[in-house]
Amino acid sequence: MATKGVRGDDSFWCNCCFHDIYGPRFHCTVCNDFDLCLMCNVTAEDMHPCHDLQVVEQKHGEKPV
Repeated sequence: MATKGVRGDDSFWCNCCFHDIYGPRFHCTVCNDFDLCLMCNVTAEDMHPCHDLQVVEQKHGEKPV
């Protein structure tokens, strides 16, 4: 289960900057609840080493699975 956003809906927030994620999110394939936004993904190797991140594209208004 991914981390919920501050809006209280099915949005996601970044585990690095703690902002809601809009657009692509980078989800850890090892951890159950770790996501990064596009901007923080550039520091993924420092922030979350040794784990692969998978890009999850979401269309505007689409609820995450």
